[in-house]
Amino acid sequence: MNHRFRARAFVVLLVPALAVVMLLSLGAVQAQAIVGGKDATTRHYPWMVFLGRVGDTTTPSGHFCGGTLVAPTMVVTAAHCVDDLEPEQFQVIGGRTDLRGEEGIVRGVVRVWNAPPVPPPAAEPGDPAFLGGGDLSVLTLDRPMPYRTLRIIDPDDGWRYAPGRHATILGWGIYEEDGLLGPSPVLQKGRIPMRGHAACNEAARAHPVMPFQLDPRFYVCGGRPDGGPAACGGDSGGPLVIDGRLAGVFGPILSRGGTVCEDAYSGYTKVDVYADLIGAELGR
Repeated sequence: MNHRFRARAFVVLLVPALAVVMLLSLGAVQAQAIVGGKDATTRHYPWMVFLGRVGDTTTPSGHFCGGTLVAPTMVVTAAHCVDDLEPEQFQVIGGRTDLRGEEGIVRGVVRVWNAPPVPPPAAEPGDPAFLGGGDLSVLTLDRPMPYRTLRIIDPDDGWRYAPGRHATILGWGIYEEDGLLGPSPVLQKGRIPMRGHAACNEAARAHPVMPFQLDPRFYVCGGRPDGGPAACGGDSGGPLVIDGRLAGVFGPILSRGGTVCEDAYSGYTKVDVYADLIGAELGR
């Protein structure tokens, strides 16, 4: 894999990594679902898949991140999920709603494509640092999966992220703030409104581990100002779905009010920025 990208991910995604460290120090397991979410099934969301470490028995099914099936042999996930792994060290599992079961299809990964890393802009004196762009990967599977795929957002569809428009989020990560319980054995879903950039960065600056800012060129966020579902640890790589399209990939946790995930805003890499590059990987 690209070692330059690995170095970028370590620096740019330091804040999410520290969030995971904090969760672990509080007694949470390593692969943590949607806090405040509701039960969902892969029958209703057949393109929802997850990544599992080969031979790992510390979490059900070895789960550690989410992903989205965008073609029979292609999965979009977060780059920081796979940055330190070789393809033979993890696999993609689809059609498995309950991590404790064995249903569904398991596929190996034969190629990892990483979005080009983009250094973050310089912050104003006294302001927290920005996260740079590039937290997106496309995985090529060894064989097709027999599930319906999800269409990716078009390059000129940035208007779909407008504040107030609603999105669906999914994952198997931490599902309860009190005790940071997770991973959720059953797929969870939530419905959130999109927020403006100012609201996103206000929440990011309040991160309890280390404040940061989101580069608006590469990130969007969503969540309810009066509380509601939010993505959490272990939901990384999972989808932000707007108008039936893959619009975002979960990355940074935007904590609010002193909590880690409960009532927080969720940060997502914008897929429209990478739509042409993803399309090229898909052979379009």
